[in-house]
Parts: sequence; C-alpha cells; structure tokens
Amino acid sequence: MRAKELIYKGLASGAAGLRKLYRNTNGGSAVMVAMAMVPMVGFTGLAVDATRGYMLRSQLGYALDAAGLAGGRDIFNENLNATVQSFFEANFPSGYMDSSLNGPFMQLGQNSESLTVSASATIPTTFMRILGHDELTVSATTTVNREVKGLELALVMDNTGSMASNNKIGTMKDAAQDLVNIL
Repeated sequence: MRAKELIYKGLASGAAGLRKLYRNTNGGSAVMVAMAMVPMVGFTGLAVDATRGYMLRSQLGYALDAAGLAGGRDIFNENLNATVQSFFEANFPSGYMDSSLNGPFMQLGQNSESLTVSASATIPTTFMRILGHDELTVSATTTVNREVKGLELALVMDNTGSMASNNKIGTMKDAAQDLVNIL
C-alpha cells in the first residue's frame, strides 16, 4: 500500500507542479524576446544592407554622371571610350565597398546627339546572409543629350579710372577678345 500512496502523491505533486509552472509568469519576457530576435535581426540586416546598397548606387550614379558629362563634351573625339572610362574610374574606385563592377557600358544615340552610360555593381551582404541573401546588385544609367542652340552672352566691362593704371583696360580688352574668339 505504501507504493500506491507514493505514486498518487507523486502524481498529485506533479500535477500541482505543472499547474504552478503554467501560472508562473517569471521569464515570460525572455521567451518573447527570444522569439522576436529572428525578425529583429532580419529587419536590422535589411536596414544595414539596404543602406549599403543605396550608398553604392549613389556613388555609381555620381561616377556615371561625371563620365557621361565628360563623354558628352568629347562625343565626336576618337578617344571617347578612354575619356568616359577615366572619368568613371576617378569617381568610382576599384573595389569600392568590396564591390565587383560590371561596366561601364556606352551607347551613342542617333546622330551622336545622346550618350548613354550604364553600369552595375554587386556587393556582399552582411546581415542578410542570415536570411539567405549573400549579395546585393545595384545598377545605374545616365543619359547625356547634346543640343546645339544659340548662345547669349552679356559682357560687362569696367571702364572706370581704376582700370587706367598698369594697362588693366588693355588686358581686359584682350581677355574679352579671347572670349569672343573661343565662342
């Protein structure tokens, strides 16, 4: 009979222990925090890696803009490719943010009135690897349109007494003539 009493007593205390555990709220927040850590790490990773991608995309856009403007200036020059490449490399250093670069690629428009320059870059992710995304690719494109239009120039020249000394007026006239010849 002693064995039966011990079994009943054990079951009763086990059930009481389970009821006590069920009603106990100590440590409940630790479980909630542990469950919330997965999405928090995911959102942190998304924020960090998206910011890195935006920074890469921004620098890529700056470099393409500089290369496109330089190429638009030299669009009829035989060194167009070298000009675009050198301006791009000056503004987007090799290995920027551990990126691997694809480009820049150039395309001339009809009658060489436009120049389109594009590139893409891939960077390794940091936190997003946890969620299975190992790399992030961004791309940018810029188009430069050339237009030949009339130019209006207003030249204001100082002819007061202060310009009479040291042939300042003569130097000013020569500079104005050079400007007109350049245009």
